[in-house]
Amino acid sequence: RKTIVSILRDKYGIPVASVHQTIGAVLADPSFAQALGVEAGEPVLEVERTYFEAKGRPVNFSIAFYRTDRYRFEVTLKEWR
Repeated sequence: RKTIVSILRDKYGIPVASVHQTIGAVLADPSFAQALGVEAGEPVLEVERTYFEAKGRPVNFSIAFYRTDRYRFEVTLKEWR
């Protein structure tokens, strides 16, 4: 089991410099609801990630769906000026 970042780095020689992630609520589609163990139409989280190399080129894009009772999103905000 490897992460996308380690595969891109180790197998393809592409170091990932940054990742942009978007998280939103959507309704579970019948095509993946059973795999998540939820009913079609239940709320789930859709997570889109774009991985970028050092020059800003996107090198990987993924969309994943998560059950709302098994995924937590945590953010730490610090004072800035």
